[in-house]
Amino acid sequence: MALFRAGQHSAAFDCFTEAIRLHPTSAVYHCNRAAAALKLGRPDNAAQDADNAAERDPRYMRAHLRAGRARLQLQQPELAEQSFKRALELDAVCGAAFKGLADVAGMAAAAAVQAAADLEAARKGSRAGLTRDVVPEEEAVAQLFSADQMLAANPKLQVWLPD
Repeated sequence: MALFRAGQHSAAFDCFTEAIRLHPTSAVYHCNRAAAALKLGRPDNAAQDADNAAERDPRYMRAHLRAGRARLQLQQPELAEQSFKRALELDAVCGAAFKGLADVAGMAAAAAVQAAADLEAARKGSRAGLTRDVVPEEEAVAQLFSADQMLAANPKLQVWLPD
């Protein structure tokens, strides 16, 4: 914890890893390593560690809060919301859980605004072309959905397919 408090998050992560190796059933060590992982910009590791901590001690509120924060960074608002709601079940006045739920709502609102903008761009036919680079699956699905909406909104649109 001294390393973590001193801002030496990588060293703290390593120490928490060793602590977990020595005491794998400790929810606290998993949760602390989740905090270090969040500071290191590794939300995937943080989510896994926070889930492990919550599994070991379902009443450990910090585990649920850290899982929620990690899920927000991973753009998984539904899972984040579940974690923050679980934290509120444990402490009905937890400010961090309420802030997390507000962040989830903000993420959902931003996604709705973006979806509306994409829909309008698709209707106008002004959406940027698809990239030939490898894209994450979620982005590819969103692009295909947008293209499908553009075709549905413009039935007379001619589609050119390369030979």
